[in-house]
Amino acid sequence: MEPSNQFEPVEGQWEELIRHSEQFAGRRVRVTVLADKRSDTSSTQDEIRRWLAEGNAMEFAPPSPIAKPGDFGTAVAEKFRKQGLEV
Repeated sequence: MEPSNQFEPVEGQWEELIRHSEQFAGRRVRVTVLADKRSDTSSTQDEIRRWLAEGNAMEFAPPSPIAKPGDFGTAVAEKFRKQGLEV
């Protein structure tokens, strides 16, 4: 096997990577432990809810007669719902 300067990124659960350990035998490897995606999503959703609450609590002069208080927060919430987040 010729030495290679190219990185071969591999991602998965530790148990999945162990099953392929023979592919890495004799090679230098780097392991980076990633944050649990569920906790990242949860904290992001909490932050979005906080922003929406702050936005809905703001008093502003509507730019047109059709805008009502709370429309901004509703529009932002809909945007994030379309991206698959629960708000």
